[in-house]
Amino acid sequence: MLALSMCLFLAISIIGYADDAGCPLDLLLVSGQPNTLTNSEMQHLKLYMKARVGTFLGKYPEHYVGVVHFANGPLLACRMTNSVEDLHQCIDVNVTKQRGEFLQTQSAIALAGAYLNDWWHNNHETLPNRNAASFAVELVLPHQSTDGALGVSLPYDSYQLKTTYELHPAHYNIKLLHGVGWKDPPLDELRRTDQYTVVPAVHQMEEYGKMLVQLCDGPSPSPSADCDLEGGKD
Repeated sequence: MLALSMCLFLAISIIGYADDAGCPLDLLLVSGQPNTLTNSEMQHLKLYMKARVGTFLGKYPEHYVGVVHFANGPLLACRMTNSVEDLHQCIDVNVTKQRGEFLQTQSAIALAGAYLNDWWHNNHETLPNRNAASFAVELVLPHQSTDGALGVSLPYDSYQLKTTYELHPAHYNIKLLHGVGWKDPPLDELRRTDQYTVVPAVHQMEEYGKMLVQLCDGPSPSPSADCDLEGGKD
């Protein structure tokens, strides 16, 4: 654990605001927040989100960020905007633990994709340097996705995983799906994303949010492929 922690902070100090982390896509944070999380864990998640907003929009002020949170079902917490102040206020007020202990990632990606495409349809004529609908999603998972349709917590089956990590992103123009695992990171799911990061401890989430990860259309390496910032699907 110590080696992972040192590796993470080394990556932050080296990568930071690297010039080659460009080609950004408008970003939606999709965060799993079941009611099993502690209040302290939620506070650290909020600090991560606020850090990610500040880092991303500080570098790319003409791009947009929003937030979806989910457990048994997904909800839009913060609409897409490029106002750091508005997003920070929204995160403080709206981002909370969600009802239920399940983690319905499939429905969260579907809602995120539908919202992003609606936002694009309504706003693309006023967005500079965007020729087509294409988005990045940063998916934050404290544990594996679970289906509670039968009243018990069941891990996703192969079809649910394929829908979540392949079919939905392709259908909804999600060109980069960046997984972030913490607490009990579901590596089998994270490896299905385009790139992924494992944060060893929740108190390090804010530091991770200060990293400028690559959010490009097409294959894009994580900031440090030989650390606990890992490459995703081939």
